[in-house]
Amino acid sequence: MSESIKLIYRILKILEKSMDYSELDVDRLSPEALGTSLNRRNAILEMLLKKGYIDGITIKKYVDKESILGLGNIKITIFRGAYFRPPENKYH
Repeated sequence: MSESIKLIYRILKILEKSMDYSELDVDRLSPEALGTSLNRRNAILEMLLKKGYIDGITIKKYVDKESILGLGNIKITIFRGAYFRPPENKYH
């Protein structure tokens, strides 16, 4: 499984678990906590937003192509288990 797919599942899992709490600890979604670069993390969050898997983030684009994501209200919009399944590993 590619590193990006693993990162997508990790983000969705964090957001799914956060539904049990009144607030999400957004530090869990920092590039450092996820073990990835800021650019990769931002690109994946933007993709998940456009596909409708998450909501509540703010993306601002500037002339130099940088994006800033406000993560304060981020949430998962659908149950990932029903709609976003990892590919089966035929070697287990």
